[in-house]
Amino acid sequence: MKNTTTTTASQAGVPRNVPRNVPTLTEVVGERLRRAAATAPAGQPLPIDTQMAQAVLAELMPTLEHRISEAIARVVHEQMLGLNARVRSAVADEVHAAVGEALLRPGSFSTAPRTVGRR
Repeated sequence: MKNTTTTTASQAGVPRNVPRNVPTLTEVVGERLRRAAATAPAGQPLPIDTQMAQAVLAELMPTLEHRISEAIARVVHEQMLGLNARVRSAVADEVHAAVGEALLRPGSFSTAPRTVGRR
């Protein structure tokens, strides 16, 4: 026989009537910053709630470090691809120039046929 009992929101510990006027974290922090900015002297840095700043950093740090590492790796990879192409091009240019100069030098290469095995 199937269990047809359902759990309602109030039975699961979730309040039925959630207040609609509960501010979000962004609104609370934004309001604190607006008040601090209004009372701070011009040109002075805003006061920082150190505990809140440390809590936010502690929460964000693992994700932030990972995202920064990925961004750096992506940029370095792109730079290396460009560097690889430039290095190949520069080496090819130098080899081409060196071969061209060597071929133009008189007496650098013998045009007489070589015989293999004879001295």
